[in-house]
Amino acid sequence: MKSEKKVAIVTGGASGIGKATAQLFGSLSYDLVVADIDVAGGEAVVEEINAADLGRATFVSTDLSAAGDISKLVEISMEIHGRIDVLHNNAGLLFVRKSLEDVDTSEWDRLIAVMLTGTFLATKAVFPIMRQQGGGLIVNTSSRVAWTPLEWGIPYATVKAGLLGFSRSVAALGRPHNIRCNAICPGAVKTALQRESPKEILDDLDRQGWLDPAEVAQIIHYFIENPSATGEEILTEMRNGRPLYFRSRPTLFEEFSLG
Repeated sequence: MKSEKKVAIVTGGASGIGKATAQLFGSLSYDLVVADIDVAGGEAVVEEINAADLGRATFVSTDLSAAGDISKLVEISMEIHGRIDVLHNNAGLLFVRKSLEDVDTSEWDRLIAVMLTGTFLATKAVFPIMRQQGGGLIVNTSSRVAWTPLEWGIPYATVKAGLLGFSRSVAALGRPHNIRCNAICPGAVKTALQRESPKEILDDLDRQGWLDPAEVAQIIHYFIENPSATGEEILTEMRNGRPLYFRSRPTLFEEFSLG
């Protein structure tokens, strides 16, 4: 049965930014599909949203590193709702390693599979659906570390930077079809993922202040409320006790001599 409401898919929706985004869509009365490898957490989020009697929420156990799981996620979403209006590619993980030599190839491959290839496959699956519908919104969770060094998390920073290039290209590809693509780029967010960060970094962030996931989710609300917003990269971080939002601008090139 085709949904009369708009429909959103949120990957990594069992906790953190994904959970906050799912709650946002619930408050906006969207029908919602929450995808995560964390079954207990995902089902709890869905139960909470359904208890509020707003949109219909469904949980689909999904490993974003498995192409078959992603196909199943999109197929189930279409079977239940008959449309997909928003895809939030948010699933992520982090390995902390003190040096480049400590980064294991399997960890590198895992991060790329979940966060970059998973985003590509999910976007590839929903793009023709959105094109046939006449439009849609894709939001990818990048990070402040797409621009700034993260010496103890090189695979993570690499993937987050790659997501910006992917988002820009999908935005350009989608413009003729009213398919928008944007990136959210949060600084330090108080989520379970941060448990992996080194203690000295956590101490610094405690002094600086943490973003609440709901403050990051507000960027997606901005994208929903501004239908011309595409190809945007919005950074948010806590400064002087309050969240600030910044819009990136195209890279500026300065000519110089190699001599």
